[in-house]
Amino acid sequence: MFDPVSALREGKNCVFFRPIKTVKLIGLPLVCLAMFPVAGGHWAILQTVAWGQMLVSYSKEAGSLVLGAKKTFSATSPVRCAVRSRKAKRQKSPW
Repeated sequence: MFDPVSALREGKNCVFFRPIKTVKLIGLPLVCLAMFPVAGGHWAILQTVAWGQMLVSYSKEAGSLVLGAKKTFSATSPVRCAVRSRKAKRQKSPW
């Protein structure tokens, strides 16, 4: 009978567990997840949330999705979340 533990001790890959493949499978998503905030991905999420809030509120005011979208992306009247996001993004990084 095949013993995967003894096969790993001897340096052989077994059918059930391949260390290189497992590291590649888990490592790449973890590196991408770690790089997301470093690259400023959190600001993109905050901006998307702000645009969503603006689109909903302006569409309700105007009574039309098209007019609400025009007002949302015209940058003439941002909502509080968008203003806070923009201010925080412009602040100097401590690094």
